[in-house]
Amino acid sequence: RTGAITLIAAGIMAAPLAGQARPAPPPASSIGDTVAVVPAPDYQAGAVHRRLLGDGWRDVWLTPVDAPVFGLDRFAGG
Repeated sequence: RTGAITLIAAGIMAAPLAGQARPAPPPASSIGDTVAVVPAPDYQAGAVHRRLLGDGWRDVWLTPVDAPVFGLDRFAGG
């Protein structure tokens, strides 16, 4: 009985996460030499999630970083 309640509670807490969509990448024509990316956007969590599971390294994984763009059309002569 306790296991079933725990399973139902976990499903209720995870339900809002299932509907989160990833942002679409910008069009290739608008990309420069670098692009700002978030290493692991899946680690974003709400207040309840953070309260139950802790902050851990979430802020580090959610900090945008500038990454170089690897363009096949420009690498080694295209």
